[in-house]
Amino acid sequence: MNEKLIGIITECTKLKEEDISSDAELIDDLGLSSLDIANIFIEIEEQLGCVATDKEIDKMKTVGDIEAYLAKHLDW
Repeated sequence: MNEKLIGIITECTKLKEEDISSDAELIDDLGLSSLDIANIFIEIEEQLGCVATDKEIDKMKTVGDIEAYLAKHLDW
């Protein structure tokens, strides 16, 4: 898993790196709120320059979904 993404998630939440896996569901497994998820995408935009629409964000249910989206839109 990409270390930059893990860093952004831990920076925006109270999660520890070891709590985060590709198959972890953002809401059910990690306990993130919609505000947490929004903050993660704000940081992704600021740090990586990748912008996702609200509709795209709503489709992302796992950390792996975010990772796949970034891989598609960035040179990862």
